[in-house]
Amino acid sequence: MSTNASRSFKKPYTWAHHWKVSFDACIDASRKEGDKPVKIAIFDTGVDLNHPDIMKAVKEGRVQSYDFVDDKDDIVDLDGHGTYCASLLLKFAPTARIFIGRVFRKSQSSDTTPIVKAIKEAYQNWHVDIMSISLGFSNPSQTMEDEIARAAAERVLIFASAANHTVHEQQPIRFPASMSQVFCIFSADAEGKLSSFNPEPKRGSYNFMFPGERIKGAWPACHTEGVPDIIHQNNITYRIMSGTSCATPIAAAVAAGVLEFVWQPRQRPIKNLHGFRTRSGMERVFLEMARARILGDRVVYYVLPWTLITPLKDKADISAILQHIIEN
Repeated sequence: MSTNASRSFKKPYTWAHHWKVSFDACIDASRKEGDKPVKIAIFDTGVDLNHPDIMKAVKEGRVQSYDFVDDKDDIVDLDGHGTYCASLLLKFAPTARIFIGRVFRKSQSSDTTPIVKAIKEAYQNWHVDIMSISLGFSNPSQTMEDEIARAAAERVLIFASAANHTVHEQQPIRFPASMSQVFCIFSADAEGKLSSFNPEPKRGSYNFMFPGERIKGAWPACHTEGVPDIIHQNNITYRIMSGTSCATPIAAAVAAGVLEFVWQPRQRPIKNLHGFRTRSGMERVFLEMARARILGDRVVYYVLPWTLITPLKDKADISAILQHIIEN
């Protein structure tokens, strides 16, 4: 290769770039003041409401929060993981209302009592459409399983992270991602390949992966000591992280984008909208957007939402495809 050719080589556009200029741009073109927002609950270690990225969303009226650990309205994040995941959800679901539940003091915990209360609150009183759970347990909890099943029956889409570095464990995929009602989310690298830290995908199941390596998210400025990969941009603190917990809020945000698109008024409105709020319905939409990666007797689908919802296609044609998907 010549020197000139080497200099002219450009890096490929990232997943986030395509999401912004195609998927979100297509949805944004039909956004109107007063449109019904998609509601997403996220359960983690809380949130730093003073972080500039979070504060902006709070001022816009997009954020509601509750501390289910200490049972109070005032919420904190003594870990950072919750702030990080919430910031990804706010970024990739830019018009959704986000309900943040603090269910852990630290990201490693085995107490399911707070999250059981949070799940119940989310589907009974917050009336959310989607739940994002970037955490997992080695052992299932029957009470948590029951609440998740009830939430799914109320047409709530539930996303949970598969796990990281559990390949040698007896149950590599953590609970609740192991449940049939839950989207078990895997991480992809920048090339759309399965990240090395993922557990083995499920057999006989649709496995979906989203970007989960070296993802930048908000981080509390007061919790940086000893924490790797902290960066500062314009005096704002961020962290670069990798894991299925990074991919999960992105997956939930894509589902929110699909719901927003199908809810938008059209000359020929899409029918059976409730079908998009079921595991099987959204699963079929993801399959339409995905590229299959075959790994022996297992298949993982890398979701590229702009391959379906894009300004390059007529919105009536996109609606017709979505209508066909949900009816079959």
